[in-house]
Amino acid sequence: MPDAVRALPNLRALSLGPTVRTPTWLAGFSHLVELELARAVGEMPPLPATLRIVRHGDGPPDLDHVRGLPHLAELDIGDHRWRPCPMWLDELRLRAFAATNVSIPAFAEALRGMPLLRLKFARAVPPPQPGLEGDATENNRALDRALADPRALRALDLQGYPLAPFPEAVRGLVHLRELTLRDAGLQSLPAWLRELSELVLLVVAGNADVVSLPPAIAAITTLRILDLGTETCGQVGWLWLAQERPDLHIFEDFYYH
Repeated sequence: MPDAVRALPNLRALSLGPTVRTPTWLAGFSHLVELELARAVGEMPPLPATLRIVRHGDGPPDLDHVRGLPHLAELDIGDHRWRPCPMWLDELRLRAFAATNVSIPAFAEALRGMPLLRLKFARAVPPPQPGLEGDATENNRALDRALADPRALRALDLQGYPLAPFPEAVRGLVHLRELTLRDAGLQSLPAWLRELSELVLLVVAGNADVVSLPPAIAAITTLRILDLGTETCGQVGWLWLAQERPDLHIFEDFYYH
């Protein structure tokens, strides 16, 4: 870590690359609000109590370094490599949570009751052994538990997890603005999507078995972006939707992060 950074006592945001060891003196940054770690190098030192946002790329072996942060509101644990959910995770009061390569059922109970605004699970690689991830039924049941109090949620992003049929837990997310169900094994889109009256972005790319779009899509008057992905876009009839909703932008692969 360059000494020049240490000389910035009022620093509010810091991003450390994959080869940079987290400095032991970082806890002295009394104004630091946001920290991004591409990869945890060496043992994690104490972090500033002022942190509200912590993001990991290649997730560390454990997450104890964030457990005692009193103001933590947004946590991205990065690639968790199918490790277990920390037993104490439910102690946090997060507004945003993201994780890659985790079991949704394993994390559902810990997230239940959190005032989440944004939730993301991404499956990038299969688990190293069977039984570490849920099937479609288990994942849908877990979402029902995790979203037991859905009033606050504004963005739900699920990528690579089997979820067919369309997860019923989404139906109660009446204030949802962004919904991504990518590579979820979906076979159809339900008519009750029109009940998501604040939805702006819908991503259903990677669901090759979806062969038609329900009229309910056109009824979501707030919807501005629909990402069908290359597989779905090539086989569903969507020209009627483009004509009926000229304000709706339809893409093959617009939204991915």
